[in-house]
Amino acid sequence: MKLVNKDSLRNSGISRDKKSLSVYIHIPFCRKRCGYCDFNTYAGLDHLLEKYVDSVIQEIAIFSPLYNSDHIVQTIYFGGGTPTIMPVLFFTKIINAISNHFYVDEVREISSEGNPTGLNVDYLSGLYDAGINRLSIGVQTIVKKELEILGRSQNPEDVLRSVMNARNAGFNNISLDLIYGIPTQTLRSFELSVESALSLKPQHLSIYGLSLEPSTPLAKKIREGYIPEVDEDLAGDMYEWVMDRMHMMSFKQYEISNWALKDTEMDFRSSHNLQYWKNRNYLGIGAGAHSYIDNRRWSNTKLIQNYVESITDEKPCFNFGHAAIAEHKLLSKMDIIKETMMMGLRLTEEGVNIEDFGERFSLKIEDVYSDQIRKLMALELIESKSVNQSKILRLTKRGRMVGNQVFLEFI
Repeated sequence: MKLVNKDSLRNSGISRDKKSLSVYIHIPFCRKRCGYCDFNTYAGLDHLLEKYVDSVIQEIAIFSPLYNSDHIVQTIYFGGGTPTIMPVLFFTKIINAISNHFYVDEVREISSEGNPTGLNVDYLSGLYDAGINRLSIGVQTIVKKELEILGRSQNPEDVLRSVMNARNAGFNNISLDLIYGIPTQTLRSFELSVESALSLKPQHLSIYGLSLEPSTPLAKKIREGYIPEVDEDLAGDMYEWVMDRMHMMSFKQYEISNWALKDTEMDFRSSHNLQYWKNRNYLGIGAGAHSYIDNRRWSNTKLIQNYVESITDEKPCFNFGHAAIAEHKLLSKMDIIKETMMMGLRLTEEGVNIEDFGERFSLKIEDVYSDQIRKLMALELIESKSVNQSKILRLTKRGRMVGNQVFLEFI
């Protein structure tokens, strides 16, 4: 896998004792908003894109004095929305801003999400040359009726074309997103979508159960009876089937909804998302972006225009009470412990490392959660294993089926 050109990014030459930092760049622009989407995204505001990118670059500079001395950027992730709505030049400007304002030493991964429409070879080659080395493409389903229910504008043929174009552009770390539990979806149609995705030989698959927020157009149509409700039992069958199928196809399930191709030389897990699941530091830049660094959590104002105006008006002396920050909280030690447990148990292979937990919090995990661990182990929802000479707690296969119920035990 191609890594970012060290000549184009500032290599600090600093010691390895700095804390790793992941940077998330939120691009809340879309050509069309999907009917199931509850993310902070907007359609029809492309005229604000250039100003928005300028504000993103300015926000990067604002946070630099706070965190560049003791953190080192190791992953960058462009999410949305649809980041690939941007010209390649905007990616380059943002990546250069990060390298100019933060310590960047051998960045492992620079990812971008993208829809399978409009990803031609020239554009993808530009992204690759700009330093993007991982591409995450939103497939969701290959069945036209299901695409229509989701409000997706793509055709099934677009997926094949975009993956071929990505490979021709140089990408060899491609992730595809799928959804199960779509109204009208059958086990057979879900199987066809998975097999179609596998036939494209991706290095990674993210397969999520459809989550419907009440405010979305799709949820409204279901409430009004225009579209049938999601069959939860059938969705469970789909998840159980895909766990077995992916194992047969040499994909390792390393997180509840994520599978990486087994490879002796390359690790195709999402390094950026692992930072979240291990409850480590990340800086979110852009409208509605969330951040967590040390014991501080905050999120930005959501509306694009409000974000642009607040960043433009920001004075050089930064504080967490300024207009761009919508929410801000200092976390207690117990807050961080709870989140570490809930996020760590999502990792189906690594789970929560008991020794690491003790070192991080100066507490034995049994002293905090003895009752919960005993209960969940008796129900065969979690298990204690020795992996690489370390003792871990992780979900059983049965526990993966009811993961949210397990996580609630640690709140």
